[in-house]
Amino acid sequence: MIHYSFDEIVPHDASGNANDPIGEIGVGPSAIVKGNSAFFDGKHMLTIPYSPSMEAKLDLSLSFWIYLLEDSTGNWRTILHKGSNIQEMTPTIMLWPNERRLHVRAGSDTVWNDGLESKGLINLRQWTHVAVVISGQMMELYINGNLDNQAILKGKVRMKTGDFNLGKDEWHTGVKCYIDEFKVYN
Repeated sequence: MIHYSFDEIVPHDASGNANDPIGEIGVGPSAIVKGNSAFFDGKHMLTIPYSPSMEAKLDLSLSFWIYLLEDSTGNWRTILHKGSNIQEMTPTIMLWPNERRLHVRAGSDTVWNDGLESKGLINLRQWTHVAVVISGQMMELYINGNLDNQAILKGKVRMKTGDFNLGKDEWHTGVKCYIDEFKVYN
């Protein structure tokens, strides 16, 4: 569905689905030694406009590298959010206000806000790999390749037709970080 390596001057979707983002971000060091990453300042975001290629009928997986540049701020901070309003959250990943714990959310046919919390914290100033797998009603969170937490959601996950925002959303502050190798699969 989506793949950004962030190695180009202007981010572009390498998946072949032409899901190119809108927005301006800075450049940072790569998580995988070669190339670049995207620098998010907590105030700006990349918006990936909705396209039919983003629809996941049954399963959804996403992964990315993140390098946090600041500690907790006392506010919810959005890493990524897909949806056209605050109650469309499939998927959404945020950081808790007073710790570096992940808040992973999805909407279902019975509950608009369902998901799980990471057991581990995201390290500050260190590359961390994050992956989320949603299959049917099962949600799994992997941190650095290890299963961190899993949950059975209350209903079947529903993908909405809203945009995908990376680094921030319209309702919460953003995350000051580098993000690299962002991928979404259906």
